[in-house]
Amino acid sequence: FVLRLSTIIFVPCQPVSDYHTMFAAGESLASGSIPFTMGSYFQRFPHMTTFSALCGLLMKIFGKDVFVIKLFNVFFKTVAIFAAALVGKELKGNKGMLSTAFLYAIFLPDIFYTPVVASENFALTFIIFALYFYIKAFKSNELKETVKNMFFCGLILSAGCLLRGVAPFYLAAFSAGIILCFKTIKKRVVSFLSLFVSFILIFQVVSLSLYYSGITEYKLSDKGEPYIVYMLVGSNFETNGMYSSEDHGVYLDAGENPEKASEIAKEKLVKRLSENPEKIIPLLLKKTDIIWSDASFNSVYWSMVENGCSSDNSFYPLAQTMCKTMYYALLALSLLFIVFYSKRKITIMLFLLPLAFEGGLMLMEIQPRYTFSVAYIFTIFAALGVCAAIDYFDKKTGEQDA
Repeated sequence: FVLRLSTIIFVPCQPVSDYHTMFAAGESLASGSIPFTMGSYFQRFPHMTTFSALCGLLMKIFGKDVFVIKLFNVFFKTVAIFAAALVGKELKGNKGMLSTAFLYAIFLPDIFYTPVVASENFALTFIIFALYFYIKAFKSNELKETVKNMFFCGLILSAGCLLRGVAPFYLAAFSAGIILCFKTIKKRVVSFLSLFVSFILIFQVVSLSLYYSGITEYKLSDKGEPYIVYMLVGSNFETNGMYSSEDHGVYLDAGENPEKASEIAKEKLVKRLSENPEKIIPLLLKKTDIIWSDASFNSVYWSMVENGCSSDNSFYPLAQTMCKTMYYALLALSLLFIVFYSKRKITIMLFLLPLAFEGGLMLMEIQPRYTFSVAYIFTIFAALGVCAAIDYFDKKTGEQDA
């Protein structure tokens, strides 16, 4: 809490780019205007609606100041530490709880994102709690307990994904985990049903509530910019799959008609890939490097460089070095997790999370910050690695003493 509160006090940061768009929409909503209209930026990208609406509600109650959102960032991030602790406890008892909580509490990318008006700051609390119930569902012996825990998992995951549009990644990872790791066919079936029914329930409740209350002129499921446009951007060899105004312009060129935009994007995508097959593998390797090699997951960039302030960012190189040192340390400790952690099905379930992001982002537009929504998993890997290694050597020492 102190680390995150100190960051919002001492690191000046104003919302810019998409962050400014979301914050400005919240300000408008707090003032009584409705920014979520048909044909608006948010109807084009409806996954950004819920966070902006929540910001508007908070500013309506506590005042239209960016510091209000930053304070709630601190609150949600502190609660996320407790969520990570519960995950650690479920996996490795009190030792796992304390080590996971400690590593997540000092996880620098999470700290440096606190002054940024980013939806992940709210969303990750729910996502990590969803992971907790997912693991509890796996460990439940009684079918009734499995259903209950997976139902809570779906509810909470849906809330997190409404705030940050990472539903395809998490649903894919959780679904694969159910198929590969859950014991019986009956348990797999009821887990699938519980997960998706509860996920859709919350999504529809929020979507319809926003729509029928007049806060939005569209439902969150209404098609904005079609997904294949993101795939077109992600296949751009010149930008390494990152933002391309030309590729995104397909939607505008099609008169904001989703069906027409899909046709144009599909034609361009097929033509681009068929004419440049030798460039596909290098592109995928470069995209992988971009989404995983930034040790701060772009948190230092958005909080200190592209931060809307003309402040001195001389601390930036040191902050990046600190993040890189921590990242490599966590990866090294994660090797202990791979080698010494004995519960192989749990290992598979956890590894499916970054793998889902890797697979999904290879098909779409990328930014270095996109993997921040799953970066916390490295603190869990590292904590479990340390605990498992200690247990292993304690056991060996005990056998030698005996």
